[in-house]
Amino acid sequence: MHGKARTIRQAKARRVGWEVHMDDDLEAVAVKLAATKEREYTHGWRAYVNGAKRPTTHWAAVGWDEAQYADQACWRPILWSRNREE
Repeated sequence: MHGKARTIRQAKARRVGWEVHMDDDLEAVAVKLAATKEREYTHGWRAYVNGAKRPTTHWAAVGWDEAQYADQACWRPILWSRNREE
């Protein structure tokens, strides 16, 4: 790892010579996975708003289901929701 240590754990690892590359790789994968879930969720929400059928991927289906619930059960205006990207 180059540059400053970002966490106390990384600073300690640098002091004692441990490798922290595995943790950095796992952190990068977690960030990418979270972004993918958010994109899929938004895709599902948009699909419902546009009148498309329910998507088959897990997070897109969750977004579609929540948009449907917001529209039909909560009587919330779904186009104003935080889940719709401009």
